[in-house]
Amino acid sequence: MRKSWEDNIMRIGINFHTFDKYISGVEYYTLGMVDSLLRLENRDEYVIFTNVPHYFAQYTSNQSHRVTVNKIDGIKTRTQRILWEHFQLPRCVRREKLNVLHCPCYICPVTIKEIPCAVTIHDTIAIDHPGWCKPSNAAYFNMVMKMSLRASAAIVAVSHSAARDVARNYSLDKTKIKVVYPGIDPIFNSKKNRQCHIKIRERYHLPEKYILYVGNLEPKKNIGVVLSSFLSLKKRSFPYKLVLAGKRQWGVKSLIKKILREDKNNDVLFPGYILRADLPSVYQLAKVFIYPSLYEGFGFPPLEAMACGVPVISSSRGALKETLGDAACLIDPAKPLEISHALRRMTAEPDFRNKYIQKGFRQCRRYDWKKTALKLSAVYKDTVANYV
Repeated sequence: MRKSWEDNIMRIGINFHTFDKYISGVEYYTLGMVDSLLRLENRDEYVIFTNVPHYFAQYTSNQSHRVTVNKIDGIKTRTQRILWEHFQLPRCVRREKLNVLHCPCYICPVTIKEIPCAVTIHDTIAIDHPGWCKPSNAAYFNMVMKMSLRASAAIVAVSHSAARDVARNYSLDKTKIKVVYPGIDPIFNSKKNRQCHIKIRERYHLPEKYILYVGNLEPKKNIGVVLSSFLSLKKRSFPYKLVLAGKRQWGVKSLIKKILREDKNNDVLFPGYILRADLPSVYQLAKVFIYPSLYEGFGFPPLEAMACGVPVISSSRGALKETLGDAACLIDPAKPLEISHALRRMTAEPDFRNKYIQKGFRQCRRYDWKKTALKLSAVYKDTVANYV
């Protein structure tokens, strides 16, 4: 039985689990979302179901009177998490007397009926490009996502591109799909001082002059084409190194071996996963940021780079053309020569470089977490009001 909400105060549940200590886009989306919702000037209450409560303590506002964090113990495998989400979570919802449940990571419980669910869809990669995913991930999403979206009362898409992909793949009531852009973490708006830069350069062994990529190292990120472009430039005395920062994921082992085999002069560096607090300096120290992804539902890293004052060369595929607009030098990620040409111009032509820096500053300001929170709050209210 749903608890009636008085004076427009809602109890909103958020389901968030991860087994990875090296969190990235979807996890930071959830943390930014919760933090921005807590900063709104209302009295809505939040109940978070999670196996990693320390992330919320670390990354969200101190609004303990409005948040209940339910730590879920005893879930040590993906199968256990899936069973918990679909069969135990609805019981937790009843116990907490929630008005709405938001599942920010693609899937909501297919068995829930007591209250409406909102589910965030970041992309449809597992459906459209299963070969870019770990086979078990592709199999699960192909089996469950359709049921999950039909069970949901609202679908939050992080871009119009993601919304179109959802509508193309599934026969759904299109009025359920709401486009709500995420925000960019304010941490990337602060200019770090020289001492901070020195410390970060030493910590990650960063070279003096480098081209930067930040993100998981996985098939869809298309790192191989950047390698081809970069190594061809090095043959013509290109005075930069290439820094590939991020966690190594499924499907890149052979690529890493190829890079190590072909990189005779240690020009390609792998600093690994970068701590969130260190990322602004890593961006700001770079000459150019490059993002050759074959598909993105939104694309946080290039916008973070823009906020840090770094010019961006990016793929134009997926949502990237939409979210980056003309603030990035857009290239076809299947054409190494386009990437090489863009890198030469961005490093050799100050006016060309400065144009993209200034455009980047303006573009990233469009993505503000307060706007996101206001729109999500409206989605919750509409969803509850219209739920039968």
